[in-house]
Amino acid sequence: MRELDFLLGGFLERHFDELGAPVQAAFAELVEQPDPTIADWIWGRVPIPENDMGDIIRMIRADSGVDLQE
Repeated sequence: MRELDFLLGGFLERHFDELGAPVQAAFAELVEQPDPTIADWIWGRVPIPENDMGDIIRMIRADSGVDLQE
């Protein structure tokens, strides 16, 4: 999914170095998930996990303007 790669890659370029190790680890865990699952979380089609990975998804949403109400 090109859109997803663009979204995650842009977030990574802009913010990864300023994030702490736990958030960096959550990002690494996120990108190991299947693209359709990540897309569902990002675009709010399914609830996001209530863990560190969910926190990074919220950060990506806010950074990209996809800050949806849950």
